[in-house]
Amino acid sequence: MNPEVLEQDLPLYKLYEKFDSYKNDCTKDNSICTDFIKYKYLKSHDLTELCQHLSAVLSSFNNIKQTHTEVSSNICNHLNIWLYNKLTNLVYDPATLDNVHYAFMKVFKENKEYEDCNYLNYNKCNKDEFNIIKKFHDYSENFVGIQNKIKENGYSVIKNYCSYIAESVNFYNDIVLKYANSNTYYIYDSELKTFRDNFNKIYMATLSCNSHIPHLQPAYNDNIELSHVFNYNTLNSEPVNLRSVAKNLLTFFGIFLIFFCVYK
Repeated sequence: MNPEVLEQDLPLYKLYEKFDSYKNDCTKDNSICTDFIKYKYLKSHDLTELCQHLSAVLSSFNNIKQTHTEVSSNICNHLNIWLYNKLTNLVYDPATLDNVHYAFMKVFKENKEYEDCNYLNYNKCNKDEFNIIKKFHDYSENFVGIQNKIKENGYSVIKNYCSYIAESVNFYNDIVLKYANSNTYYIYDSELKTFRDNFNKIYMATLSCNSHIPHLQPAYNDNIELSHVFNYNTLNSEPVNLRSVAKNLLTFFGIFLIFFCVYK
C-alpha cells in the first residue's frame, strides 16, 4: 500500500498526525523550555520550539487518548517515539543535550493529565540507532492495526497491506542478519521480540497474499529471555554488554573449579 494511504488508514499514523497538529497550538510558553534550553545550543530555537510543542500535546493528552482509542493502551510509548524522532531530526546525536533531556523530563512530570507517562530518552542513542527502533515500533504497532482491520472487514483486506508486510519482514531479516554476531544485536532484542509476536497475529492472513512474504529469519536468542539493554527510564543509564558478563561469570566459575580440584 502507498505510504500516503497508510498514513490515512492506520491508527498509529493518525495519532502521529494529531501530535503534529499541536505545533501551532503553543499559545502559552512553558518556562521550563526557555529556562533550560533557550540560548544554550546551536539549534536552541528549534529545540525550544519542540519542547513547547511537547508541552502543548501533553496539555491535551487525555483528550487525544479518548479520541484515538485504538492506540490508547500504548499512547505514552507512541508519544515518546514521536518526540525522539523529532529530536533526532534536529540533532543527529542528542547524547550531549543534557539540558534538553532534562527539560523534556520536567515537562512530562508536570503533566497532570496523564501522570503515569514519563520521558524515555532511549539511552540518548543517535539518529541511525533510533531509526531502527522506530521502524520496529511502527511495524509492530501497525500489525495490530492490520489485525483489527481483518477483524472488521475479513481476510480479504490483507491484500491492501501485503507489500507493506513484505517490506517489514525484509527489514527485520536484515537487522537479524546484520547484528546476529555482534553485541549491538542486544540493543534491539525487545523490538525484535515484539515484532515477531505481533507478526504472528496476522501470519495466517498473509498466506493469502499474491506477493511473496519472506519467512522470518530465526534469531539466535528466540528461546532465551534477555533483558533489554536500553534503560529508557534512566537518564544516565549505560548499555550493559550481557555477553561479556556471561563470559566473566564462566571464567570465574572455571577458576573456582581448578582451585577446588587442586586443594581438595
